[in-house]
Amino acid sequence: MLEKKKIIINLIKEHDSLTKPQISEMMSVSLTTINKYVNDLVEKNFLTEEILERKKTEGKPPSFYKINTNYRKLMAVYLEKDQLEILITDNLGNIQETRTFDIKNKNNFTEKILCTEILKVIKELDLKDCINVVSIGIPGILGEDNKITEIPSFPKLEGKDIIASLNKKLKIPVIVENDINLTIKALHNKSQYKKYKNLVYFFIRNNIGGGIISNGTLYKGYSNLSGEFTYLGVDKEYLAKYDVMNSENAEKYFVEKMKSEEKIEFLSFVLLRIVVTLNPEILFIETNYIQKNEIKILNEKLETFFNKTYLPKIILVENDGLGEEGTITNALEIFYSKD
Repeated sequence: MLEKKKIIINLIKEHDSLTKPQISEMMSVSLTTINKYVNDLVEKNFLTEEILERKKTEGKPPSFYKINTNYRKLMAVYLEKDQLEILITDNLGNIQETRTFDIKNKNNFTEKILCTEILKVIKELDLKDCINVVSIGIPGILGEDNKITEIPSFPKLEGKDIIASLNKKLKIPVIVENDINLTIKALHNKSQYKKYKNLVYFFIRNNIGGGIISNGTLYKGYSNLSGEFTYLGVDKEYLAKYDVMNSENAEKYFVEKMKSEEKIEFLSFVLLRIVVTLNPEILFIETNYIQKNEIKILNEKLETFFNKTYLPKIILVENDGLGEEGTITNALEIFYSKD
């Protein structure tokens, strides 16, 4: 039942407004069943009913159903670099308010400060009874116990359960996710990529990482380590250069290689490991070390190993607010998953 309601909501979001017979036809579900689902969604304020005016001789006017954008709001919180960004959206994900805070000392940034800033915005905008979901994106790894297991940029958040801290104060659903996982979700949510079920996002800056969509859903592995692509660059040269195997050394080595004349050959071997392990349809790369004209060279290198029918489409992307988009996407998923 819940899945059918989600389909109805998504159809109405896509078409702006629909009648019950239109929904019935699109879903190949009986009008009686659709009538029950739609009425329930109207009763719970997810949908509004709009009746068109007709002349008396034209019979009963049709009812069109739209998303009730005045019903509840969502909060997307994005923590990155030296800033905390708080976005307020309607329940279609349209941004209505934005608040940005500079973080002067990342080493002293705590979950208490995070909660305080969120509560300040709620009070300032008088949203106490309006916010339905809080979605938070962080540059770290969340453990199974909801505690942050690793977040180098904000060390005082490690070991903290910010979900519990916010739930205690807000008493509404709170979800926390890694920023890169949110980025791949944002890419997958774009209309041109929705049809694909296996995607990989790989960023190469001063640090290395990525996100994975497998069979249509976010894949994180059993301990949320999937997508930590740093170690894919480890080779004999690395082992001869560094005595200690750790992420800091591995990232340093990876960046050195990407700055060298060997970058294309080095990256092709790294991508080869991703292709044979995950077999994605699309491989997104975000980096300043590779130019668009070099993507063709990368493809040619990979084609020396495989027939090109087995290879993913490699797309160079810019991360222009993708993490924030993914944080909003996460909030929407939680909001519309409620029965």
